This record gives sequence, C-alpha cells and structure tokens, in this order.
Amino acid sequence: MKLPRLFKSPQSLRGGYVYEQVAQWFRTPAGQSLLTAEESLCEQVVAEMFGYHIVQLGVGARGNLCKGSSIRHQVHVVEKACASTDLAAAQFAENASSACNPPFGETRPPLSILVSSLEELAIANDSVDVVILHHCLDFTLQPQRILREVSRVVIPGGKIVIVGFNPWSLWGIWRMMRSHLAEVPWCGSFLSPYRVSDWLGVLDLHVEGYESTHFGLPVGENRWVGFNRWMGYFGTRWWRHVGASYVMVATKQVSRITPVRPPIPAVKPSLVAIPLKTLPASRNIANKQQDRDERN
Repeated sequence: MKLPRLFKSPQSLRGGYVYEQVAQWFRTPAGQSLLTAEESLCEQVVAEMFGYHIVQLGVGARGNLCKGSSIRHQVHVVEKACASTDLAAAQFAENASSACNPPFGETRPPLSILVSSLEELAIANDSVDVVILHHCLDFTLQPQRILREVSRVVIPGGKIVIVGFNPWSLWGIWRMMRSHLAEVPWCGSFLSPYRVSDWLGVLDLHVEGYESTHFGLPVGENRWVGFNRWMGYFGTRWWRHVGASYVMVATKQVSRITPVRPPIPAVKPSLVAIPLKTLPASRNIANKQQDRDERN
C-alpha cells in the first residue's frame, strides 16, 4: 500500500501559481532567448498553413507564435487561472497586436482574446483550421485531455502545432539536476516527442514531423554567449533534434465513409411448365407431327 505524501511534489504543482511563475520566467534573459527562438521557428512553420481561424493556447506569458501566418482571424486563449494575474488579457492583446505585422500592407483585425479552460475549450466542434499549443502539455496533469479537446475543435485536415520542452537536450540534463526543486521551467513534464506522437496517433492525428531549436545552455549570463553561439552553430547543422524546445506538426485525418450497399439476392433458375398451345408454330411439336401426317 502506497502512503500519501503530506507535501506535493514539484511536478504536481499546477494551476495559477505555476502559470504565474511561468510568466515571470519568460521575462528573464533565458526565457526571452528561448521565446525568440520559438517564435522564429513557428513563424516558418505556420507560414505554409492556410484557413480562416487560427488559435494559440498557452500558459503564462507568451509571445505571438502565429504572427507569421496569413490567416486573418487569430484568437489567443487565456487560461482562467492566469487571467487575474498581472498579465491581464488586455495587456497581452496589445503586446501581441504590436508584434503582428500584416503582409503587403494589408489591414488585419485586432486579435481576439478568449478566457477559457484549456481542458474545456469554449470553441465549437470542427471550427478551427490551425491550433498552436505553447507549452500547454508541459504544465498540466492531464495532457491527453488537452489534446483531446484540441482534436475536437480542429476541422478535418486542420493542423496542430505543439511547442514543448525537449528532454533530449542540454536543458533536459539541466532539469535532471534541478527537478527536485519547485522551479520553473524545471518542474514541467518535459514530455518526449515520441510519447506525444503516440498520443496523437490514438486520436487519429497524423504527425508530419518535428524540429527543435535553441541549443545553448539555460543561462543568461554574458560569459556563456560564446558557448551558446558555438552550440547553436553545430546544433542547426548536425544536432537538429537536441534543441531545448521542439515544434511538432500534426494533421487531423479525414475519416472516409464508405457506403454499404445491400447485398443483391442471387436469382436461382427455375423450370416453369408452359402449355404446348402457347408455343409458336415453329416450336410446337404437336403442330409439326400434324404437318407430317398431312403430307403423307
């Protein structure tokens, strides 16, 4: 029998407290550096995606990961637990709008802000073309439930972009040494991309691939700038899958409905008695016999 613990482990700390800590961490030099790398990678990914509606989900402070998309209607979902913090929805909308530059001088409507639970999205079924998950799976106790909700709101053939911490990186090694502390982001889950891929397959979501970014150490001191630049040089050429953060793209597969036709009953041949009088003269045996008698 397993005895319950009096104090929660750092990995079980979720909700408004952790979201606020995530928001503060993304304002540090290390968090800003990682966020800039993620925005650059996501800008390339979403540039090839089209549709009418794009939604970004995340926890705590986050940038505008969909600014490279040509989709006009962009919605940012704010978690209920962090809506009352100093990162108010209005301030977040203002910052995101200033970072979003429409191409070719086109006018783009302001970003829409939706305050909703990530595990119960206030969005209709099959209504969104692209959904971006920014570290949503790293700071929740029910990542599969969030994926199920996202699969529900995405249209058939729609795209899902997942951004998460990569356990196979220098940041993953750093987390192993500090996972016992209730510090962000080391208290996160750091889910393996293969594990997330298996969950997506269960939901009938096809994984197109993934890339990683930010190959340096999780420090913001100037003395590590040269080392991080050297790691970034080799990482982008030979260590493409060991970056601190990964971006995975999945597509919701279209279910093909094959109509079931009722079986055609087999017609068995049957013998039917036909009176000789009804047969034509050329086939009536009695008439042929009478003609022979008359000739004789």
